[in-house]
Amino acid sequence: MKVRKMKAKVLIVGIITVTIVAIACKKDQFTTRPQLKFKSVNSELVMSNQSLVFYLQVTDKEGDLRGESRVYSEKVSRHCADAQVIDSLRIPDNITSRKDLDVEVEYAFQSPPKCVANSGPDDTCYFKFWIKDEAKNVSDTIISPTIIIR
Repeated sequence: MKVRKMKAKVLIVGIITVTIVAIACKKDQFTTRPQLKFKSVNSELVMSNQSLVFYLQVTDKEGDLRGESRVYSEKVSRHCADAQVIDSLRIPDNITSRKDLDVEVEYAFQSPPKCVANSGPDDTCYFKFWIKDEAKNVSDTIISPTIIIR
């Protein structure tokens, strides 16, 4: 009898724990502050005349990512401390505004900016990204893997 009660208590505690974790995970997925996640990059070694494309995932509770909403990027070169390049890209108009928005955004450089002060053939850098929605909520900053520009 005691073993049966003990198993029932363990089962109830397990169900409650799983429920809390599931609710917490769902809660973190969509927040008022937009969330940005790095998905992939088309190449970590590019020539200066090639396209460099980053794929980012954006989630936002209100889905207010249109109009003046922007994805910002900052190129940080390991060889040129004074050559940081900050750029922004309007959120594409084809992203519909809806609650619990979860979309992938493509951020492309037609020719990635190369550090001209670098004496070597390669520019080793990484990119930082963040997003601001229409309500001026700003996401955390995410960082790309190291990119080498030849």
